[in-house]
Parts: sequence; C-alpha cells; structure tokens
Amino acid sequence: MSGELQEHLLELVRRVALFAGSVWLERTLGQGRREILERSLLQRLESGGKLSDDDTAVTAVFDHPMNATDLTFHPAEPRQDLALLLVGQVHDVASYTPRGYMTSEAAGRLLRPRLRSKRAVTFPSHARPSVVVSSEICLMSVEIVPVEAEELLTWQGVIDALDAGHRLPEAEVADSVLRRGQDTLLSRSAWIDGLGMAVKTATIFPENPDVPTVNGGVSLYSDIDGTLEAIVDFHLVTKWKTAGDSILAATRLAHPESSEILIVGAGTVGRSLREAYGAIFPRAEFVVWNRTPERARRLANVYADTRIAVDLAEAVTAADIVTCATMTTEPIIRGQWLRPGQHLDLIGAYRLDMREADDEALVRSRLFVDSRETTLDHIGELSDPIGRGVIERGSVVADLYDLEAFRRTNEDEITLFKNGGGAHLDLMIAKHILEVWRRR
Repeated sequence: MSGELQEHLLELVRRVALFAGSVWLERTLGQGRREILERSLLQRLESGGKLSDDDTAVTAVFDHPMNATDLTFHPAEPRQDLALLLVGQVHDVASYTPRGYMTSEAAGRLLRPRLRSKRAVTFPSHARPSVVVSSEICLMSVEIVPVEAEELLTWQGVIDALDAGHRLPEAEVADSVLRRGQDTLLSRSAWIDGLGMAVKTATIFPENPDVPTVNGGVSLYSDIDGTLEAIVDFHLVTKWKTAGDSILAATRLAHPESSEILIVGAGTVGRSLREAYGAIFPRAEFVVWNRTPERARRLANVYADTRIAVDLAEAVTAADIVTCATMTTEPIIRGQWLRPGQHLDLIGAYRLDMREADDEALVRSRLFVDSRETTLDHIGELSDPIGRGVIERGSVVADLYDLEAFRRTNEDEITLFKNGGGAHLDLMIAKHILEVWRRR
C-alpha cells in the first residue's frame, strides 16, 4: 500500500469518530460479542498485519494504546476519539476529502457507497486496532424489536407518543393491496417529516392450519437518510396502536369519572381495550358483551372487576363509555339505546361494507375521527351515512390533528369517536416502541 493511501485511510479514521460512539457500540454489540470479535480479528491482524480479500470488517481504531474495554468517548479530546477504519472493502478512498466530524447518519451515507471492491489493507504499525466490530452491525445497524418489548410499555406513554406525533406536520400516507384467491398482502406506508417513515405489511392467509392467519412486520426508516432503522414486531405495534388511538380520544372526550365501561366484542382487540381503558380509568368496572357468551366469559375471567352482559341494549344504556370492536357489517349499536353524557368508541369497521352503529347513533352524537383522510371515504361507518345524506362531511368536528378541538361543550352531549387506524399511527407507535427499547 502506498504511503499516500495509508495517510488517507488514517484521515478517514479520525474524521468519522462520531459514527462509533461508545454508547452506540455497547448498545449494538453487547460486551460479550464485542470481545469475541475483538479477539478473533486482532489475532489475525497481529500475525500478518492485514486482512484477506474476503473480510468485510469495519474496525474501530484508537490513535494510541488504550484499554479496549474502556469505551468512554471524549469528543473534546481528538487523540482519544474512537473511529472507524474500513478494511477489506475500501473503495477509492484516495478521492475522499474529509470535511470534519459527522453524525452517524451522515457517516453511514458517505461510507456505504464505498464498500464495493475487495482489496486487502495493511495496517500501519502505529495504528493497530483496539476494538473490532462487524460491518454488518456498524453500517447496517438494523434493530429487531421483539414482542418482549411490551413489558417496557405503558398506556400513558403510548398516549403521549400519539399526542406528540399529531403535533408534527401531517403525515403522507398510502396503501397497497395484493390478493391471491383468499390470501391478501396489505402494505400501509406513512412519512412524517421530523419523525421518519414506516411501512407496515400484513399478510392475511385465512386457511393457515398451524400458524396465525394474520402476520406481518413494521419497518422503520430514518428521516435523515432513508436507511432501515428497525423492524418492530407486527402484533406489538397493532395492539398498542389500536387501543392507544381510542384511549387518547377517550381521555379528552369521555367523563373522567366514568365508572362503567362496556366492551362490545371479546376478541384480541377486546382484550387490549380492557387493559388500556383499565389503565386510564382504574376505578371503573367493566362489562363484556359478545355474540357468543362463552367467549365473553373467558375474557371476563381474566380480569378483576369485569363481568359479562347478556342484554346488549341494557348494557349500552347503563355504560358511561361504550367501546366496540367487532367484525359486523350490520349496525349492532342502536342510537335509541344511548343516553346523555356517554362516549361511544367505534373500532371494528374498516371496510366500506362495515358498520357498528346505526344512523340514529351518529345523528345524536358529536362526531370525531382519528384521521379524516383514512375514515370519511374509506370506511362504511361514515362514508355510508354521508353518501345517503344522513350526515355531512362537516358533521365531523375534528380529527386528531386538531387535538385542541377534542373536548365536550356540555356534560350531556354524546360523543362518538371513529377509530379508523392508519399507517401514520403505526409509525408513531413503532417509533415510540423503538425508543423505549433502546432505553432499556
């Protein structure tokens, strides 16, 4: 290797120090894995002073001897900067002119295109590496957030994340659907300036014999350079997004002293609603109604202060909050059952042919939605009565991008919230889950 190339390599090392800050290294690798990689490659480097053409390592280098386990980062002391040296796949490094220190995102943008050709690199004697990590981890640091992250989450934290997300610029969203017979591939994407991008993909295979019929994943992308940041468990995001959306609205629209909450539908979402509403209204008693009473009984047996309802009409009238998560296509909540001061939370309908509440329920209520864009024209709960002139588009008071409008004007009014979902909510929740996971 020419002296000129060596100097450029060393300059590159010094200038990308921020890309491998010690806290980031420890979080990504963990102490044990880092030490294994360190020992393995250091032995080879010390024996021959170079890596083979097949190596794709990224090596962290200290300018002077330092304890390899002491990864304290000192940006104010350049001689102790932890830095990266590309070895094994350095490409055209001589044409690179450093421009000072960079953030990890900027360094990643710069370095990835240079990993193209395979070329052995000899280390200068005064630049022996002290810590070695893999290029796959450093340059493509994609975190996998498992379902175990759930034990770190709180419903209040989710409410706060959704509140904060709706104070950012309004999301751009798009959906795509592919089908093969009964099987469906649904992808929902969102981009929020200042937060990032997400693509949530769901696969629905109704005939699956031994695995769940609905599966998928949520991919998070950096708002800075578009790189893949994390893959978050699909079911985790769906659970906390769906129930979190509803309780955000309920904290603003329902009476704080609500003492009886009716859950209509005892499926997976019904369980999430019991947990979410129970966290926000801890003194409330819960009633569960389901078309099949046995399923309602199974849910009620899991939680304290929870009983089943036999008569839906009586249960609706008695409740302060009615939250409904069913797969019905015909309305099951009748407006004639409602009484002044109630809050009605509708979740189940997500297609144009689906409704959970009848026309009278909508006419008697002040209407709110999570997103005008995802509900007014795409879900039968609102598009059907709007199309028939029962209500107008202007009947919807606000969506969550106008949070200050989410309030009662009097104690007796009935409020109705349509939870329509959307990829922008998946993005807000997935990003929150990732941040909580990183702080663990």
